[in-house]
Amino acid sequence: MQRGRGSGRGGLLVLAALVLLGIFAVPARAAHIQVTPATLKIHGFFGGTRLQVSGEIPAGCAAVIEVMGQGGEQELMRKGRRWDLWMNVGEIDIKGVPGFYLVASSAPRLLSVSQTEKPWGYGLWRRRARFQGAVKPGEEALIFKEFLQLKEGRGLYGRFPGAVEVAAAEGGRAQARVSLPINTRIAPGTYRVCVTAVRGWEVVQRSQVPWRVEMVGTPGFLTFLALKRPVLYGILALGLAAVVGFLSGVLFKRK
Repeated sequence: MQRGRGSGRGGLLVLAALVLLGIFAVPARAAHIQVTPATLKIHGFFGGTRLQVSGEIPAGCAAVIEVMGQGGEQELMRKGRRWDLWMNVGEIDIKGVPGFYLVASSAPRLLSVSQTEKPWGYGLWRRRARFQGAVKPGEEALIFKEFLQLKEGRGLYGRFPGAVEVAAAEGGRAQARVSLPINTRIAPGTYRVCVTAVRGWEVVQRSQVPWRVEMVGTPGFLTFLALKRPVLYGILALGLAAVVGFLSGVLFKRK
């Protein structure tokens, strides 16, 4: 009986110690990510802006900061020569890649083309891309390269090696900051802003927050009509075309 009581008391002590450890244990700190503007509002006079992103990372780490849209299907048109003219001869669908993607790093080597196995950068999307349509065997790498060139030319994709600044912060942490260009082609929707801390080539910390892009004013109203009230949108478009045609006829008659 004495041995049973001792075992019971020992079990209670262990349980109490575990409860106290659970109460006073300090959880691992995640990155506190700040995005400015918190919500991007696209109005009739929107001419582009710069997105400011900052996040906490462990001291002594490099940083990779990404802004990415929703994954989906991207369409490309294959060009070919027909009767001495260049024209569209087929459609290529690329699935599993975002329509918008910006990536920046504090160390240029983190965005090196040769580092294709990391969970960031163009190499990540090359591995995830799936091709359908007018694609010949062995053409995937060339098509993906042309896809990147097209997206970069429109400002929807971008690589910025060495653009992230890392400075010391309180509590033995560091602050990673970057300023990224956002042009007028960005589409409304929910995006993800991700901050990754890297030591050597090992991912130490990876956190993300959502970021919204919204249309307001006249562009927002027209978008709402086109998506939610297509009949009314069509009537409005026909009415506007009729008014413009009438005014053009009156002006030409006066001349």
